[in-house]
Amino acid sequence: MVPSTGKFNIHQTLDFNTCTIAVYDLSGRLITTKTINKPQFTLDLPNGMYVIKGNTETDSFIQKIVIQ
Repeated sequence: MVPSTGKFNIHQTLDFNTCTIAVYDLSGRLITTKTINKPQFTLDLPNGMYVIKGNTETDSFIQKIVIQ
């Protein structure tokens, strides 16, 4: 694992009251889940590539992020 202590902000444009976020590594392993109530949230992850899946009351999204 590559060490990192950085926190990373993610911005979404969806309008929602609550959203459940699931973060996966590229092998499909679940890293963390989080319930948020605003479109900006912070992740504390080591360097790497991740897939974020989010589900709101009315919508869903998938986003790939690269942390360097």
